[in-house]
Amino acid sequence: MSKTIEEAEWFYELLDEGDKSLLIERFQQFKIHHVLDIGCGNGISLQLMNLALDADYLEGVELRPWKALVEEYHEIMSGKPNHKKDVSTMEELWNAVFKITSGQAMPKKLWSIAYETSIGEYASQLPPGKKYDAIIVSQVLHMTNERDIQCISEILRNHTHAHSMIYYSMKDDYQQNKAGTLQAEDVFNACCTLMKDLRDRNVKYTLGPKSETQGWCHIYTNL
Repeated sequence: MSKTIEEAEWFYELLDEGDKSLLIERFQQFKIHHVLDIGCGNGISLQLMNLALDADYLEGVELRPWKALVEEYHEIMSGKPNHKKDVSTMEELWNAVFKITSGQAMPKKLWSIAYETSIGEYASQLPPGKKYDAIIVSQVLHMTNERDIQCISEILRNHTHAHSMIYYSMKDDYQQNKAGTLQAEDVFNACCTLMKDLRDRNVKYTLGPKSETQGWCHIYTNL
């Protein structure tokens, strides 16, 4: 069985394993065609949304350069039997991860991932009337500063519509925060304030699993 919202530490775990027919049914109620993943990393969540929902357009923003994500893939997969050692580009990484995850080649879809781009930069470039059917901000907020939180809040308020799927989450004991990032209590308060602002989208709070190194996972979603 796939993990429930309360059990999944990361968004992609909801779509990554087992019988997920009930969860897919809930996703399909949102009629998701255009997806934005803020802090999308190597794009696993976007790939799985594509596989599960056949979304038409997959969009992401990631602060790190793509080369760092390729290096991270090799570090994580080192010594594992399904490690594709010849992966050197993001397209090769997507195909390698997608085959490992789903057992099939990655379908050709419209992709737009902005690497080495801050949340503020991306938000400033969005056309005022642009709306997404789904916005994901999975385990990013506890690594942001006050300006980032503000930009993410504005995107969620202004670039979703009445039937958009919303998912954002944070960890409350993340030990790798850099100077300038907010304290966990401040992030939690900002998440709760945003949830109140999104009450017309039916966003609710769920306490997710606890990690030994990063604390509890706090999830806000209308899924």
